[in-house]
Amino acid sequence: MPNNTFNILTDSLSTLISIQNPIKNNEIANNITNLLNSTNKLITLTWIPSHTGIEGNERADMMAKQATSDQTIEVLYSLSKDDLKREAKHFITNLWRKEWHLLRDNKLREIKPTTDRWINPTNLTRQQEVILTRLRIGHTWHTHKHLMDKTDLEPCITCGSEISIKHLLLECRQFNEERTKHNIPSSLSVCLNNEPLNINRTLSFIRDTNLHKTL
Repeated sequence: MPNNTFNILTDSLSTLISIQNPIKNNEIANNITNLLNSTNKLITLTWIPSHTGIEGNERADMMAKQATSDQTIEVLYSLSKDDLKREAKHFITNLWRKEWHLLRDNKLREIKPTTDRWINPTNLTRQQEVILTRLRIGHTWHTHKHLMDKTDLEPCITCGSEISIKHLLLECRQFNEERTKHNIPSSLSVCLNNEPLNINRTLSFIRDTNLHKTL
């Protein structure tokens, strides 16, 4: 008569915990659970600490190490959907990063030299978040009102230069005093990056120059 009772010993505690978790995001753990539930055999999973002098466990470790160095053994790579998604995301992220660094004469790249995610300080108000976002994308009423009004682009009345976020934050002579007061960095990417200190300086500069009214 065949034996229908089995005890599987494993030193992978994380695997056992994953199988016991009722809310499973791991495809392999889900497959193991489905197999256990669909069989008419009594299967017990037992955790054994590794490297504790248990003869059978030590022997299994030794044989596993020997197998990894055996050139005659065919290695099978089994990837779950989660593994494939993770690898695809990693590949796409790296491809995006490479293409981003190859861009030339791109205004957004001047503001954001990397593809890393922008994370705003948690103490910003909704209005401050809107202002910061508009500064980062470079589209504001002050810089693009001519498109909405269907008129010609007017230069800065102080400098005669084209009005842009870069000009307003770093160049316009009209705001030299406020720029010095708030110690505004000389780089757009530094003014608008994730550092709370730089963001607070930039937003304070925008407030004191009243530029927030036209952003």
